[in-house]
Amino acid sequence: MIIVDRKHIKEYIEDTLNSYRIKPKTIEEKLYHHNSSYKDGASIIKNGILSLEQLNNKKIIQLSEEQLKLYDDTSSHVNGADGISLSIVGLTDLYRDEDEYDPFVPDSLDIIVSKEVQARRSSTHYGNEFIAKTKISSKLFESIDVRLLKLIDRIKYDSDTIKLIENYNHLLDIAKTIKLKELDISIREMSGENLTLDIERLSDSPKVFVKI
Repeated sequence: MIIVDRKHIKEYIEDTLNSYRIKPKTIEEKLYHHNSSYKDGASIIKNGILSLEQLNNKKIIQLSEEQLKLYDDTSSHVNGADGISLSIVGLTDLYRDEDEYDPFVPDSLDIIVSKEVQARRSSTHYGNEFIAKTKISSKLFESIDVRLLKLIDRIKYDSDTIKLIENYNHLLDIAKTIKLKELDISIREMSGENLTLDIERLSDSPKVFVKI
């Protein structure tokens, strides 16, 4: 654990990530993307990407039958309770006015998944959305992409700083889990250039807490 003054948090995280830079790993284009929260990252590495129904069956979450049925309303939840939403960027066959899902959001993990995943296209909401019906093993993950440096640029309030710290600490847990399971998954900071991170050093880093 390391305690950092609030006003130095941004500098600490930025300097730490840059100091863990290794040779960039380039990932093949047009692979699947799956967004998830940072807090769920370590669990996803352990269990793979699961549908809500599968998460419920494994007791990772707790939903009633009524709640699961709500997710089967495909007009609002195209993946339903038993599907996993994925996207592919850079497709050239979208219609002119068709919405395209953007997986490059800085407040979520961007999990890059192999083309080996069996998924069907579903353009109900987005022209580049795909639905997988079976568990996606973490052995099929190519990279966990983060954009913490973009979050740093967006900080305006104390709550933003707290969220940044939480996400950073969750990233350390993700690195530890990848190391423990001996998986060949990269971690890349993709706010700008491809900043591929040393998982060994990242997993050994102390968690950060704010000095009050």
